[in-house]
Amino acid sequence: MNGLGIDVSHILSVAEIQGWRGNKFYGYEHKRFHGQVYRRVRRGDKIIEDWERLVDFYTGEPFNLVVDVGETQMAKRLGGISSNPISHMAVGTGTTAAAEGDTALETEIARVAATCSVAGSVLTVAATYGAGVGTGAHTEIGCFDAASAGVMTNRLVFAAKNKGASDIFDYEIKFTFE
Repeated sequence: MNGLGIDVSHILSVAEIQGWRGNKFYGYEHKRFHGQVYRRVRRGDKIIEDWERLVDFYTGEPFNLVVDVGETQMAKRLGGISSNPISHMAVGTGTTAAAEGDTALETEIARVAATCSVAGSVLTVAATYGAGVGTGAHTEIGCFDAASAGVMTNRLVFAAKNKGASDIFDYEIKFTFE
């Protein structure tokens, strides 16, 4: 009841109407950008394991982390400010959980040229690690804008998959704007 004797318990505050409850937002849908990583294993022309979606080793979530410097690069690209596009993909043996402040893979073992394509609101970055390239355990992956060093867009740490010398690993990272 207010001072006039009118029941106002059903009237929402402006913050509640807009969706805020404490420090959490429950209202308007917001846009987000995330990536999912897929891997296929081949030996010659034979598919050993078909496309598998990789999940974060620590959280079990199917999304990789777009790191802070990667978000900055995306913003620069959208704003038309000079910025190199994603051109390479790297794998490594690092096992420390991905963090927003990451700027490189923990222990990179191979980096190869990547191709990019866009369909609707999905950017697909694809790369192949041919026979003899990146041999060993793969536990982390990321996209970069250079053949060495450069700016890392994303990072995912996943369960180890050993790549033999004759194996071919195909990776696709699908970045989606939702």
